[in-house]
Amino acid sequence: SKSTRFRWSQPVGFEPAHTWAIRYVYIGDECMDLCSGHGRCDVGICVCDDAWAGDTCNIPLKPLPKQLRDKFEKPPDKAWITVNGGLISDICEPLPSGKALHFYGACTRQLITTDLDLSEVKLLQFYFKYGCMSVPSNRNQGVFVEYSVNGGISWQPLTELFYDQFTQP
Repeated sequence: SKSTRFRWSQPVGFEPAHTWAIRYVYIGDECMDLCSGHGRCDVGICVCDDAWAGDTCNIPLKPLPKQLRDKFEKPPDKAWITVNGGLISDICEPLPSGKALHFYGACTRQLITTDLDLSEVKLLQFYFKYGCMSVPSNRNQGVFVEYSVNGGISWQPLTELFYDQFTQP
């Protein structure tokens, strides 16, 4: 798709001590199409966000990035729309050398990219480690990787990172 977002999220019900971290991310209402998630509906007409145009706000005014690369050595930047429950740290070693974006605490944990033009991308790759401080022990501790092609209006599952499979990166 020419406008796709990804989300890593962990639903409520996890133990706060069952933390996880991510590093080296690389990705290579009533209005029609709900204004593509890039505007608001006003009496059946889309009023587009500043960076978007078109009848359904589906045309970016500037070309969207065609890739995303983040080693999380410094706080997340404009490549991410939402970083909830995550801070840069080296608590979750051993991930490949250096710091990672470490998710912990009793809050909604999620990471959402900005819109990306993935029309020519063939790879989504990242290091992931589960149980940085305490290893989880049941199924409701998984982390979901999802994507959206409509500005985050709806999310489609890509995979679930199961609690018992990623104790090593």
